[in-house]
Amino acid sequence: SGFADEIADDLETQISSVKSLGLSFIEMRRIDGINLIYHDDAKILDIKSKLSEAGIKVSAIASPIGKISINEPFEPHFEQFKRAVEIAQILNTKNIRMFSFVLPEGRKKKYKEKVFNRIRQMVDYAIAHDIVLLHENEKDTYGEMARECRELMDEFGGEHFKAIFDF
Repeated sequence: SGFADEIADDLETQISSVKSLGLSFIEMRRIDGINLIYHDDAKILDIKSKLSEAGIKVSAIASPIGKISINEPFEPHFEQFKRAVEIAQILNTKNIRMFSFVLPEGRKKKYKEKVFNRIRQMVDYAIAHDIVLLHENEKDTYGEMARECRELMDEFGGEHFKAIFDF
């Protein structure tokens, strides 16, 4: 499996490239330069059909969930998260890549409770919908460094919350 949107924006080129590499899975992030969670159902069903015709399955949805400032309102972002869950279910994958919220520099301890409260809501929703959240460390987020990733795993790790560590 791999990210095909780094090869091309359009789905047809992504599919042909993935097939030429011998891959049978794709981690879906962007189609036509737009993250998957911002496409409507008709586009998602078209993507699903084209992938199925090519014999390619989706390993995960690579979402931008958790890549917003911790100080931005959560409810609209949670709605985007729920959309990511819908798309994952349509594309027959349980896996959604996500992040742990962008923090003001040097303020991890101050925002830990707020980050954990938001992630708890997402984990609870993931459990209810049989989805696996794949937390990726990312610069300037709570889970940027190994220590904080460990804290997240100690709190949430399990069947529905796993780690992706990007060196």
